[in-house]
Amino acid sequence: MPFKKERTVFLENPYDIETLFETLSIAYEQEKELLYMDKLIATIRLDPEGDLTKINYNILKDLKLINTQDIQ
Repeated sequence: MPFKKERTVFLENPYDIETLFETLSIAYEQEKELLYMDKLIATIRLDPEGDLTKINYNILKDLKLINTQDIQ
């Protein structure tokens, strides 16, 4: 009897994929989506083992798309 291989829908964590699209959406609203993608690709190239949520957070801060100063 042949072994039936289970079908994988995602190769990556679906939450990471959702985070990427949400971050891209934030950048798009400020017309900085190309800068965001450039920084994302460069960062992943330099640190392929990095946490995508932290990378996205840092990019949003670098591009001044979020302000954490107001959070208390």
